[in-house]
Amino acid sequence: MSQFRAIGMDSDLVKRLRASRLDPFGSEAETWVANDGRFPCRHCLDEARHGSEVLLISYRPLQQDTPFAARGPVFICAEACEGFQRSQEVPETVRTREVNLRAYTPAGRMIYRHSRLTQGAEAQHHIAAMLDDNEISEVHAHTALHGCFLCKFVRA
Repeated sequence: MSQFRAIGMDSDLVKRLRASRLDPFGSEAETWVANDGRFPCRHCLDEARHGSEVLLISYRPLQQDTPFAARGPVFICAEACEGFQRSQEVPETVRTREVNLRAYTPAGRMIYRHSRLTQGAEAQHHIAAMLDDNEISEVHAHTALHGCFLCKFVRA
């Protein structure tokens, strides 16, 4: 099974978003208060602390310009946080949810036969198996209920 690492949003991008309060598409970020423990930051890949401010922005996780490069809503901590840097670990924001795993080629094409709905606690096995296929360059985890992007996984 392939070794992998989880990747959240780029730290330089997150710093710019926090400073400008504009998402990558020029729209103003919404400020919310994390009041129920279900505000996953896409940078540190942890749940935002209860009572802390988070920014809701629009984000496009797939960099290639393809029909699969959909953008959607994501939260980031309003205050500075450390980007996720650990290998062979599924972050809390994925482990604690039912997730949809989506596999993509280097050209940004989704490979449907690899798509999976799974409990996050079981995601590690599926991610490693997907990345065993050399056709796949990255696996994205989305929430199963709302389809929001959580993070991506690449070979370590």
